[in-house]
Amino acid sequence: MTFPRWTLWLSGKRVPRFLPLTPVWLIAPTLAAYGTGAWIYLALQFTGVLNMTGSPSQYLLGCAAATAFAGYGWALAIAAASYQRRTRPHCVVVPPPQTEPVSAPP
Repeated sequence: MTFPRWTLWLSGKRVPRFLPLTPVWLIAPTLAAYGTGAWIYLALQFTGVLNMTGSPSQYLLGCAAATAFAGYGWALAIAAASYQRRTRPHCVVVPPPQTEPVSAPP
């Protein structure tokens, strides 16, 4: 990946791997944990383990919000893991030098 033309001093240079990965790896686990935790909390309320104090419409709104946070967080994490795997550096294996004897010309 390279920077686009409108980035004056960076135009055409390679984008370092850490630049897109750092913010995503800071945000994705936070959103995924918040949404997943909200789903667990809502499930505990629906099953009667915790007291339900709101109306059913409020809990449906909570389910929608938890789904949005968890879905976006997990999707970001999967996309970041895919990008990280696709852009990882590979070791270059150089074949050993040929050690065949050189014959003298006749």
